[in-house]
Amino acid sequence: MSRRRAIRSGLVPRQRFIARRILASTYRLVDQVMAEEWDRVPGTLQERRSMLAHLHEPRSGGEAASCIAALHSAVAESERFVSVILPASKSRSGSGA
Repeated sequence: MSRRRAIRSGLVPRQRFIARRILASTYRLVDQVMAEEWDRVPGTLQERRSMLAHLHEPRSGGEAASCIAALHSAVAESERFVSVILPASKSRSGSGA
């Protein structure tokens, strides 16, 4: 089913590859946050930003452009969340709580 959705998205293979890597990086980020591996989070965020910068919207627009825009939006939202919890979590772990 996942393959059918990717085909219907209108993304070219290179875009699908990058999008999958961004999603994998997001899963890794979630694992790092859940495990409180705060020192690894900034590197994962930077890696994901770099991949997102290589994901260009197609000139034709359509579904592929919508998919890419949605991915950009989701990444921005998760970055806002991480920016809120990262400093709080560092201060909690430093206080011994």
